[in-house]
Amino acid sequence: MASISHFFIFNFHYYFHYHYSAKGRQKNESVYYKMYVNSNCVGCSQCIAFCKHGAITAKGRATITDKCKECGACIPYCPMKAIQPGQVV
Repeated sequence: MASISHFFIFNFHYYFHYHYSAKGRQKNESVYYKMYVNSNCVGCSQCIAFCKHGAITAKGRATITDKCKECGACIPYCPMKAIQPGQVV
């Protein structure tokens, strides 16, 4: 299971970059996090149960759909650490 500090650090970065910009509280378009599933995924489907948005599907291996809100709630529940935040600039 991912450490709690990893989860909170990710959420802090996500919250800061998503909600604040030079113009105040709004989406900062310059930094955007997109979740991805790496090759460590074994298809256990534990992440599906913890996704509040129903954004993860599994047919052999988990895939993250466009419903993903990048909240990171699924990260600590992946036993293989297969779900990772990726930064798209």
